[in-house]
Amino acid sequence: MATSALNQARLDFRTTDENKALIEKAAQLIGQTLSTFAVPTLVERAREVINAHTVTEVTARDWETINRLLASDAQPSDRLRRAAARYKERRG
Repeated sequence: MATSALNQARLDFRTTDENKALIEKAAQLIGQTLSTFAVPTLVERAREVINAHTVTEVTARDWETINRLLASDAQPSDRLRRAAARYKERRG
């Protein structure tokens, strides 16, 4: 059986015998191989983690406020400028 060019990357990691048996049992119960079961599960969790660290959810009220401020000609206050400068110093 030829391996697809899309599925050539490998992940190798260690786990306990108990964890391995549990994962294998779950895969077996739904008629999947260990890889077929594990990869989508890992990918889904990876997306959740990335989303949690890169997406900010706001309320409808906050969204309206943000859009109103972006559409206005308001200039940043001195306090906001100082906060931005501190942020740039810390984050680069």
